Amino acid sequence: TLKVKDFFRMYSIGKRVWVLIVGLFVIMSNAFAQTITLNRISYSLNSDLTATVVQRSPEYSGNVTIPSTITYNGETYTVTTIGPSAFEYCDGLTSITIPNSVDGIYGKAFAYCRNLTSVILSDSLKAIGYEAFEDCDGLTSIVIPNSVTLIDYKAFNYCSNLTSVILSDSLKTLGYRSFYNCSKLSSIVIPNSVSLTSIE
Repeated sequence: TLKVKDFFRMYSIGKRVWVLIVGLFVIMSNAFAQTITLNRISYSLNSDLTATVVQRSPEYSGNVTIPSTITYNGETYTVTTIGPSAFEYCDGLTSITIPNSVDGIYGKAFAYCRNLTSVILSDSLKAIGYEAFEDCDGLTSIVIPNSVTLIDYKAFNYCSNLTSVILSDSLKTLGYRSFYNCSKLSSIVIPNSVSLTSIE
């Protein structure tokens, strides 16, 4: 017979495979889009006049404010997503401000940014991807905007200095081990209006 722990292990593996498939689809889609670099940040330009942050230059450091729009060849593109691993292992990054035009942060977007101390998220953000802020040791607090409905698995895993979290009042899904190994976490504010349909 299938044990409960084995069932959840299989479910977790299956979900990871699905996330990888979605990530590959995004990457393949971006392969057919034009990529430009402005102020040491690379963007994938899409035919619907949206743009995705896909990469930063290796020496990137300091405070970063993602623009809500960028202009290229006379066209204005709205920045709507932060792509997979866009700032991963960016040890020089100390703060990030994400504009209200962004509605999605993909997996590992800011993973292992160990000197990141300040994150201001978009008020239009709907989803925080898997391991998006994993092992960001410098984070001590995070406020999840009320627009967010999904925090994917291990989104803030190993944020060892995180002490307080305020969750979105629209949150529906809190992924597997979203705040696992946050050993100093002492306060999580869950608004009364939250109606979680899934805690994994």
